[in-house]
Amino acid sequence: MVDKSDAGRPIQGGTLRASNTFPGDRHLIELWAPNSQPLNNTTSSDPLSGQENQNYGIYYEDITFRDILFDSSFRGGGLLVIDSARIRINNCFFLHFTTEGILVERGHETFISSCFLGQHSTIGGDKEERDFSGTGIVLASNDNAITDVVIFSAATGIILKGQANMVTGVHCYNKATYFGGVGILVQAAQTRIDNCYLDFNAIVIEDPSQIHVSNGFFLGDGNIVLKSIKGQISGLTIVNNMFCGAPQNMVPIVKLEGQFTSIDQVVIDHNNVNGMSLKSTVAKLAVAGNGTRWVADFSSVLVFPNRINHVQYSFYFSPGFVGFPGHGVTNVSSNVVVVESDKAVDGVVFMEPDCLDDLAYAIMYEMSKLCYRVSEADVTRACNQLKSSLLLHIDGTCPVAEDIGCQLLTYGRRIPFAELFARIDAVDASTVKRVANRFIFDQVEAVKRESEEKAWQSELHLQREDPLE
Repeated sequence: MVDKSDAGRPIQGGTLRASNTFPGDRHLIELWAPNSQPLNNTTSSDPLSGQENQNYGIYYEDITFRDILFDSSFRGGGLLVIDSARIRINNCFFLHFTTEGILVERGHETFISSCFLGQHSTIGGDKEERDFSGTGIVLASNDNAITDVVIFSAATGIILKGQANMVTGVHCYNKATYFGGVGILVQAAQTRIDNCYLDFNAIVIEDPSQIHVSNGFFLGDGNIVLKSIKGQISGLTIVNNMFCGAPQNMVPIVKLEGQFTSIDQVVIDHNNVNGMSLKSTVAKLAVAGNGTRWVADFSSVLVFPNRINHVQYSFYFSPGFVGFPGHGVTNVSSNVVVVESDKAVDGVVFMEPDCLDDLAYAIMYEMSKLCYRVSEADVTRACNQLKSSLLLHIDGTCPVAEDIGCQLLTYGRRIPFAELFARIDAVDASTVKRVANRFIFDQVEAVKRESEEKAWQSELHLQREDPLE
């Protein structure tokens, strides 16, 4: 045990080695005040969310562990930190632990840097690797950082149970995924993992919520597994990573484990792959053929099944064709997009679906809100903007002539501005909702764009599986 009077002084240098009678459920050094109680590992994976974590006191502060060898002799763990703040663990070596090399519970701002952790002394490829157990680091605490750390042997490298933790420059080759090992297990929200090296093992994320994984290197079929506990994903970014594996296996770089029923704000893109199966939330395909039907199957690329809600495509046909064929998206299901034309042509269709929270959904969502969420302040602001734009448009003889022509074609007469403004002012929130429910609610909207070149056309198709309520 460490006394609170050690605050501000470094504990440094030397070796701590467990004896043959050392209790297997304890740690060589424990920052554990009498008023603190350890977490129950059988409870939920994130017991620290909300106000609950604030109800515990901080009993240790400003303690540094430096240049220490923790040898647990296969009995218990190395270092336990409970209800502490601003703890630094630097340039330490943790060996022969059976529980955790480092365990942090509650508290804030424990910084772990330039450390090596392993249950067995090995440099990889150990013949006993399938039997490795224990965990290198467990953070059941918020606002901590792990920087420039190597976990070279353990069943699990790092477990993150607290929120707002950051992992940077970590190399995990603790136990290969093939033998059931996990590099980094994420069980809490608001986690950032950057510039890490997953060496033959994976990052497993349970119900991702505001998780960011970037600039990593995954070797030996190492990948990212999204594991469903409650079937929810909300805020996940996996970008700018490198993946390298065995071509005969073609392991997907992002794998789903279980079913997700709620998926929101996911970006998986700009990753590069060698010998593995690329997965993304966006994809592009070009389909060539002579006929009336072009089919693009994106199931091998897109991460989530049957989640396409926006397709943009360009249609190019042979210059020898006379006229312009009618064409459109006729089916989107199971990550397969079908484009058909009314006449047989020799053409190429370039398709690009976007799966989640893209422009199509944003436009549709804003339009659908007119059916049920319009305030009088919104209507007043819109009316003022419309009246301003009408007045600003009449700034010369040509715009005036154009305005007269449009009104004659639409109304049969020119409407004075006073009457026009009175009609605009008569619109209220109930009117907007009534019209929106008639023309927008439970409808399929489409936005169509045609470029200057005759042979090119793009279409944005918007549709929801379930109407917004």
